[in-house]
Amino acid sequence: MELVIPSHDQPAEPRVVDGDEENIQCIPLLFKEDFLSDQYFGENQLASIVTEKAHFGEGMHRKAFRTTLREGNLPSFNPGHPCVLKVHNGISYGTKSNEELVQKNYSLAVEECHVQNTAREYIKAYNDVAKSAESFGEVPEIIPIYLVHRPSNDVPYATLEEELLGDFVKYSLKDGKEINLMRRDSEAGQKCCAFQHWVYTQTDGNLLVTDMQGVGMKLTDVGIATCKKG
Repeated sequence: MELVIPSHDQPAEPRVVDGDEENIQCIPLLFKEDFLSDQYFGENQLASIVTEKAHFGEGMHRKAFRTTLREGNLPSFNPGHPCVLKVHNGISYGTKSNEELVQKNYSLAVEECHVQNTAREYIKAYNDVAKSAESFGEVPEIIPIYLVHRPSNDVPYATLEEELLGDFVKYSLKDGKEINLMRRDSEAGQKCCAFQHWVYTQTDGNLLVTDMQGVGMKLTDVGIATCKKG
């Protein structure tokens, strides 16, 4: 499901966020050689973040908040780095005692981690293939996301990722054009189409990349559909 995030054009530099600070646990999704079937969550990494109170993007099941890593060193970013906290709406605020809603909140966050990080592993493998074509050029990158546990929050699970700064674009996987009023041809969009076809072929038609969007060659909010029947 697409998360609608307004475009913005700011330098990628540490920033100060006016908001609430909380201690969190970031859990990376790790992969073995067969990354489609051998996935597991690694050790908790302690950190603290400061998050703006008002969300800046919203989808059907989640809201996106600008946040800054205050303490903790994660592989993808250091303290001060602009990030996005995506809070899944399967739970209503103030329902701490409702175990079913907490489980739904957890399941949505875990699913998002599996989908995007699995797609990231596929595009890393695709990168090796694309390098064999001298004229292919730069290969799109899918950014990693972390599962986040927020022990002091009524909505205890979310995801954390780098904030992509610049013009945020969703790409059509039918023709590679930008999905906006301009409908421009895009190098990144064409390469997203090529990647979609490659994944579909490599998995014998069992996986289909359905959504790709981001800033330039950096992508997030990836969707994957399972096509296998029976």
